[in-house]
Amino acid sequence: MRTVIRIFHIDNGYGYLQRQTVMATQIPELKKYAVFSKTDINQSTDVIFGLSGEQAQSAIDNYFTGSDDVRHNDTATAVKVDNLRWFIITPMEHAEAVAQHFAANATLTDTALWNLYDIKAVLPRVEAATELEFIPQAMNLQAVNGISFKKGCYTGQETVARAKYRGINKRAMYIVSGESTQCPQAGDALERSVGENWRKGGTVITGYQFNDQQALALVVLPNDLDDDAQFRFASQPDAIWEKNPLPYALDDDA
Repeated sequence: MRTVIRIFHIDNGYGYLQRQTVMATQIPELKKYAVFSKTDINQSTDVIFGLSGEQAQSAIDNYFTGSDDVRHNDTATAVKVDNLRWFIITPMEHAEAVAQHFAANATLTDTALWNLYDIKAVLPRVEAATELEFIPQAMNLQAVNGISFKKGCYTGQETVARAKYRGINKRAMYIVSGESTQCPQAGDALERSVGENWRKGGTVITGYQFNDQQALALVVLPNDLDDDAQFRFASQPDAIWEKNPLPYALDDDA
């Protein structure tokens, strides 16, 4: 899998959001298909804000008209992520004014907090360190309505179909927690306990570290591990990590 995108209508066309680290490889690959539909694909210079919290919905309602999950006005586009979060995409020339508007009733922070919310929601993502490492089902795309089994031909379609209809996928993405002196990074290896030994367990997708050195991470692991399985990072062998419950079911009924 090359990337995970969130696609939406914008400026009489489509926009999609993905991780910055895969732009240089993903866009040229997608352009190979653009020739068949006379579509131009380019990296945008728009600014992206994330709005989150109990009052996020009312803030969006006050700034945009309509009730759809994607809304537009003369300065910005809003894209709903979940009941507590929205993306706000705006051209650079409007970014300061848009930020000031929402800052009147919100606290401006960095992207680490948004990353924490993504981890708690167990939302898949692809960074350069994990590009082409996993099939979509290994990152739970089927559980968040991120795979269509009814649309045309695409690279890897046969593998995705076999994972669904023949059950060949043996991995899934989980949230794990533990103590760490540093924030887990995409591509880091997590070990799992096997008897008295430790073996390669999984790959970190993203991580977050709290101020008290407690940390969370999204990790692709074998999907048949017990709930009480124990994990560690080789660089910190005394810190034991554990799986946390998923916020959704992994079953695919589509």
